[in-house]
Amino acid sequence: MKMRRKFLIATLLASATVASCSGGNEFSFSKRSTPDEFMVRPRAPLTLPPDYELRAPSGDQRQEYAPSTAERQAREALGDTGTSELTPAELAILKQAGADKVSGNIRAEIDRETAALEERNLSVLERALGRKGRITQTVDVEAERARIKKNIEEGKPISEGEVPVKQPDQGGLF
Repeated sequence: MKMRRKFLIATLLASATVASCSGGNEFSFSKRSTPDEFMVRPRAPLTLPPDYELRAPSGDQRQEYAPSTAERQAREALGDTGTSELTPAELAILKQAGADKVSGNIRAEIDRETAALEERNLSVLERALGRKGRITQTVDVEAERARIKKNIEEGKPISEGEVPVKQPDQGGLF
């Protein structure tokens, strides 16, 4: 019985302590402190100039680029100081890595190498059937036009019916 009474008193004291802390929000973490969105300003507010005789800015003037705070912090964290000049040591490292011998048409070169790898990886059956990678279907334009025209004349929706597809010439043995 004594144990039960001690437990009851401890529970009451704990609940009174939590209740006295402004509703217990500090313990439940339900109240969050967020910045006031009306006080946060990424740019200075627009103001009228003291001289009203100034011309209004025209649309062909380019506005200065002002990176956001997050973007600026990200660039600074990565070591971007805003200058694009390379030091002699950096130039030597790039030259040693072969950066001066890079092809200007790298995409076409990668496509050519990928096509060669895909051609090499075709199975014997795929080579015999003449398949070259993925088989794509091409819509027969004239037959599709005739099908749509027929559906319109009959009062049917144009999406009704099968879409005519051209059969590609595979160029294989069969």
